[in-house]
Amino acid sequence: MKRALCETEPAEEGGSPEKRSRVEEAPPALSPSQERVLAKALTGVSFFFTGPAGTGKSFVLERIRRGLIEKYDNNEDAVYLTASTGLAACNIGGTTLHGFAGVGLGDAPIATILKDLNGSKPWNKDTTLRWNTARALIIDECSMIQPDFFEKLDKIGRYTRKNNSPFGGLQVILCGDFFQLPPVNKDKKRGGGRKKHQDETNEKYIFQTDTWHNLIGKNILVLTEVFRQQEPEFRHMLEDFRYGNLSKESIALFQQRRNATESAEDLPTDTVKLYATRNEVDIINFLELDKIKDAQTQTYYALDSGDQAIVTKMEEHWMAPKVITLKNSASVMLVYNVSFSRGLVNGLTGKVIGFNEQSNYPIVSFSNGVIYTVTPAKWEIKLGKKVLMRHFQVPLIPSYAVTIHKSQGMSIRNVEVNTSKLFEKAQLYTALSRGMTLGGLYIRGTLPKADLLKPDPKVMDWWVAAVNSESHV
Repeated sequence: MKRALCETEPAEEGGSPEKRSRVEEAPPALSPSQERVLAKALTGVSFFFTGPAGTGKSFVLERIRRGLIEKYDNNEDAVYLTASTGLAACNIGGTTLHGFAGVGLGDAPIATILKDLNGSKPWNKDTTLRWNTARALIIDECSMIQPDFFEKLDKIGRYTRKNNSPFGGLQVILCGDFFQLPPVNKDKKRGGGRKKHQDETNEKYIFQTDTWHNLIGKNILVLTEVFRQQEPEFRHMLEDFRYGNLSKESIALFQQRRNATESAEDLPTDTVKLYATRNEVDIINFLELDKIKDAQTQTYYALDSGDQAIVTKMEEHWMAPKVITLKNSASVMLVYNVSFSRGLVNGLTGKVIGFNEQSNYPIVSFSNGVIYTVTPAKWEIKLGKKVLMRHFQVPLIPSYAVTIHKSQGMSIRNVEVNTSKLFEKAQLYTALSRGMTLGGLYIRGTLPKADLLKPDPKVMDWWVAAVNSESHV
């Protein structure tokens, strides 16, 4: 039976998708270290904050956004929440950094960009107005920004705001982790080799740019309290993999988790398998769902509304895709924070145990013991207060396998990391750090070759030089 979503259909008893779209109870309180990051943001100073996986960076970002909007008399057009990638923008409910900048792909020469911004077309006027009314620009996943684009943003800010301070005097709050996934070299991805800019300047990261030094300098805060993992030995192991300094103890733990099961059949039934490539993930999910015969099946179609160009552009980035097919007894993962108090958060796994007789929405028995009818959630792409598009969909996906890239931000109770096709530095650390406990971590494959275990030397050198004990919060 197929089910299409629409705004008039009930999302739960007495509610519509619009009413059901956000977490109803108050989110958890900030820790003291997170409070200090928020306090820094409210001073109006530009800065960069970071931290290992599981320190709540995205959670703090939302609190910063709300705090700054309140500071500026509840003017949502004063604060812009952005991210370097479409996936990250979808996850935080903001827009892409390119969307805020109003320069398309941003690959034109800066002289051309500035000339176009000076034109009379409506979108050029809107872009200039946006740059001038903004008081704060928040950028998530800044580690994935190309350095040449970062420098262009600085020039655009100075030009549009008629101010020669970094970014034209705009407060810029950067968040990310340079020890996780690096920027995507688009030319290399297309088989064209490295970008000319990088050949000439040897710049791969934004912290290597003059713009970074002028804007951020040593104004760096580091969150050190890890919430995802509680076991000291697991934390130490992840720290070793983060910095590429593997102790004998960490290697022994890695090997122990490799030998924790002899075969996939021995894994807990709710185990999520992490792979480096989407093709591997698609095959695993298809095969596992195909094994479930003669089961009740429901298909849910997302309801997308808003700017059609943005709807099309964002289609591949949503964690809850356009079409979701679920079967009774299928293993699933929640991809939305439904209820903090009940533990119904992004990354929680469970099993479909039926479908609601009235609404046909899936009833899921989650691994934390909660049984819940999962109804459509709402995601938004926003530019200031303007909602560019809305995405309504049941926030569940098959949980047999997920790509490492899409697992960022998730806390997974039982996770198997497949190391066979890792191709980028930091992929292994990113994958291992999704786990919550050592007992729930399983590893399939061998320790990758040495150059994939070490962080980029540029990152390590910068980290040692730029970050000191006074920067930690």
